Amino acid sequence: DQSYVLYGMGQKELGHTLMPVGGYSKEEIRNLALNAGFPNAEKPDSQDICFIPSGDYRQFLKERVTPRPGLIVDSGGAVLGRHEGMEFFTVGQRRGLGISTKNPQYVIAIDAESGSVVVGPEEQLYSRTLVASGVNYVSGRQPEDGSQVTVKIRYKSPEAAATLYPNGDKVTVEFESPQRAVTPGQAMVIYQGDEVIGGGRIESARIPAVTGIG
Repeated sequence: DQSYVLYGMGQKELGHTLMPVGGYSKEEIRNLALNAGFPNAEKPDSQDICFIPSGDYRQFLKERVTPRPGLIVDSGGAVLGRHEGMEFFTVGQRRGLGISTKNPQYVIAIDAESGSVVVGPEEQLYSRTLVASGVNYVSGRQPEDGSQVTVKIRYKSPEAAATLYPNGDKVTVEFESPQRAVTPGQAMVIYQGDEVIGGGRIESARIPAVTGIG
């Protein structure tokens, strides 16, 4: 199900949209493509960034941006090391941090202003609240305050039960259960049943255990 990509559309766009494969399973679509002689009918599913054939996103970024080096710090501000560019990290990342610690450390935040990458134990990855901006509601109508919904915080994540508190083009989402690695910049998509009612970009996540972040 890739319905999450529809969150930015409105009634005007949907009125000019056809989705002829929407009622088929992936296996049925592959069989149709195979019977039609499509050269990519048996191409493996993409598990990463589909437009980077090598899968090496770090090299892809190096060719297009100037990396911004900075510090790797813990949630208390203690310096644990240095990094070659904050662009090469994402919230929830464990491997490739370039630091040696007694216990596993994960990226829990990236401070764009200072260029610091903040790491901490896995429990600090969880947050119950997020704020999203640039929110679009597919119907053109803002849901009522306190609406009960489910929310996806990334395309591979399951829907999670939550309560909405809309405020113009922003919305605060309160989850029933803490969510792992809520990442600023990712799409946040809102569902009611099997209907996509809207979404926006995650602006911040409230992680109580981390002082001064989010």
